[in-house]
Amino acid sequence: MIERAIAAWRGASVRERRLLTATGLLVAAAGFFVLLVEPAWQGRIALARELPVLREQLAQMVALREELREIGQAPAASDGAGGLRSRVPQLEASLRAAGLEPALRKLELQGELIELRFAAAPHEVWFGWLASLLGEMRLKVVDLSVSREGAPGLVSARVVLEAPRASR
Repeated sequence: MIERAIAAWRGASVRERRLLTATGLLVAAAGFFVLLVEPAWQGRIALARELPVLREQLAQMVALREELREIGQAPAASDGAGGLRSRVPQLEASLRAAGLEPALRKLELQGELIELRFAAAPHEVWFGWLASLLGEMRLKVVDLSVSREGAPGLVSARVVLEAPRASR
């Protein structure tokens, strides 16, 4: 097969050889472009579109890191019972805003813990309130028990919350 190609090449005229060489170079250049240059070019365009979003995310991460550093440098007294005592009015305000104040049966400060008991609380409202409370007040759940009431959609709940301790 190769011998036949070599014989055909030798039998071709100078003009045919130039035409075949030019065609071969054109096919090689097109293959190079399609296989190597074009994918890199498209990747660069895609990265250029993503770069502003990535820079914005980086700025948010830097801001969050700074906020975490500030939280870590907060005085230790705010993490104890005195700090929790100051959070009780905010906790009561969040209960009123969520409409859970009538279901609240007990709100008691026990050292570094806050215990809350609820009866006949609407479960969707209660779970939504708890999720938002944990994020807003930066409390963590130490103990939790939830049981359903006789009426549909109502729960009785006991939750014990604690302020996170500053890591030193």
